[in-house]
This record gives sequence, structure tokens and C-alpha cells, in this order.
Amino acid sequence: MKGNFSKSIALFSLILTNILLHVQTEAPSWGEFAEKNESRKLVEASLSDCSSSGYHFSEKDIPDVSGWATFEVPGFWATPNFFIF
Repeated sequence: MKGNFSKSIALFSLILTNILLHVQTEAPSWGEFAEKNESRKLVEASLSDCSSSGYHFSEKDIPDVSGWATFEVPGFWATPNFFIF
């Protein structure tokens, strides 16, 4: 019984050591992005900077368009399916 317990403890410590030694490090692409960002050369980075994406760079709310005029596409003899030509 003691032999199995000591083997279990040894196996557990081996697995825990393996996990702790192989913890994920920073991705190289993120390091490159941070370096290019500091040097103001984001055009050369492999990752895209999407921090300013969105309507008016996400600084304004999306406008309420519920009162805008709408048109029924089939009423103008058009096909609302772009995939069939």
C-alpha cells in the first residue's frame, strides 16, 4: 500500500513539475506587434490593430435608423438573392 502511495506522489510531482516548466510564454507575434507599435511601424506588424474599428472609431453611438425610409426590393423587379445570377 505504501509503495503505491509513494508512486502516486512521485507521479503527481512529476506531472506538476512538467506543467510548471512548460507554462505558455508570450506569443512571438504579440512581442513583434508591441515592438512595431512602440516604433510606430504597425504597417510592418503581422497582427492587425483593430482598436479603432467600428462606427466612427467606436467614439459615437450607432444612429437610430428606425424612422428612415425603406424600400421593398422585389417591388422594383429586383431579385434580393445575390448568389443566383
